[in-house]
Amino acid sequence: MSANYGRAPLSYAAACGNYDVVVALLDREEAEADGEDYYGRSHLSHAAENGHTQVVNLFLQHPAMEPDHPDHELQTPFYWAVKERQYDVVELLLEQKSVNPNWKDVNGQTPLLWACLRGYSDIVELLLRREDIEPEIWAPNGQTALACAAESGHHQVVKQLLNRSDIDINSPDKDARTPVLLAARHGHVKVVDFLLERNDINADKADTHGRTPLSHAAEWGHREIVASLLARQDVWPDRFDKWGGRPLSWAVDEAHNEIVQLILEHPGVDANARNAMGGTVLVNAASFGYHGIVKLLLRWKGILPNMYRDNGRTALLVAAMYGKHEVVKLLLARDDVDPNLMDQNGRTALWSASIYGNTEVARLLLEREDTDPNIADKGGRTPLQCATQGGHRAIVKRLMEREDVRNGM
Repeated sequence: MSANYGRAPLSYAAACGNYDVVVALLDREEAEADGEDYYGRSHLSHAAENGHTQVVNLFLQHPAMEPDHPDHELQTPFYWAVKERQYDVVELLLEQKSVNPNWKDVNGQTPLLWACLRGYSDIVELLLRREDIEPEIWAPNGQTALACAAESGHHQVVKQLLNRSDIDINSPDKDARTPVLLAARHGHVKVVDFLLERNDINADKADTHGRTPLSHAAEWGHREIVASLLARQDVWPDRFDKWGGRPLSWAVDEAHNEIVQLILEHPGVDANARNAMGGTVLVNAASFGYHGIVKLLLRWKGILPNMYRDNGRTALLVAAMYGKHEVVKLLLARDDVDPNLMDQNGRTALWSASIYGNTEVARLLLEREDTDPNIADKGGRTPLQCATQGGHRAIVKRLMEREDVRNGM
C-alpha cells in the first residue's frame, strides 16, 4: 500500500475543504467525482466527515455522484457526517431523498443508533424529522436507539425519542434488558426518573438472568434509583433471580450500607429468606466481615441470627472461621445467638477459631459462659486439640484458663 492510501488529489482537496481546488479538479476530464481510496471511502465521504458543507454540496450536484457510496466498513458519507457531528452536512444530506438514514454499517449500527449512543441531541433531532426514519431498528446486541441513549445516560435524547408514538419504552435487548434497567444499572438518575414517570413503563421487568432494575441498581450502589424504585407499588423488592440473589443480597455482597438500610425498611422484604445455597444475607455479611451491615441486619425486627447455610454454618460460625472478630463481638452481644451450634461436620465457632488460630475470636467466645469449650467435631477433635496441634499458644492458654475445659488428649 502506498503512503497516500490510494487517495487522489481530489480526495485531499475535499478533506481539506479547498473548494476552488475541488472545482478545478472536477473540471478535468480524468477526474472521478465518485472515486475512492483503498478503504473504499469516496471524496464526498472525506468532505462530509470534516464538515465542509460547500464542498459536499458541490459533489451532490455532480451527475456521477452516488451520495450513499459506502466504504469497506459500509459507512456512507452521511454516516461519517453523523459520527463526527457535522450538523450542517447532516442537514444537507438529509435533504437528499437518495440518502438512506437507516443504513447499517458492517457492525449493524445505524446513524441514529450512533447519535443516540454519543448523545448528539442536535443530530438526533434532525434524524427524527425524516419521515422514513426507523427508530426501532436494533443494534447487533438487540438494543434500540432508546436503549442506547438510556444506557449512556443521555437524558435529552431519551426525551426526544419518547416524544414519538412509535417508540416502545420497554423494548428488551438480546439479554432482555429494558431501557430503564440499563439506565438503573449505570446510575443515570435523570433518565430513570423520566422513564418512571411514564404510565406505560414496566419498572420491574427482569432480564434473562431474572434480575430487575432494582437488583442492578442495588448491586452498583445507586441509592437514589433504589429509593425511586422501592417507592413504586409495581416493584417487587424481594424478587430472587436465577442465581439465587435478590436486591438485598446484591447490596449486602457489595457492601452498600445505605442501600441495605433502604431495602430493610421496605415492608415487603424478608431478611431471613434463604438463597440458593440455603444461606442468608446475615451469614454472607458475617463471612465478609461487613461489620456495619451486620449491625443493620441485627436491628431488623424478626432477624433470626442462628439460621445457617446448607453446610450448617451460622453467621457466628463463618465469622469465627474467617477471623472477623468485630462481627463475632456483635453477634455474641445478643442473648439469642447460640455459640455452640455445629455445622455438618460437628464444628462449632470455637472449634473453627481454634484450628485457624483466630485468637481474638476465641477470646470473645470463651468470655461467654454458655460457650462449651469441649465440643468435638465428628473426627473427635476438641478446640484444645486443634489449637495445640496448630501451635496456637495464645488460644491454648485461653482455653486452659477455663475451669471446665477437659485437657485429655
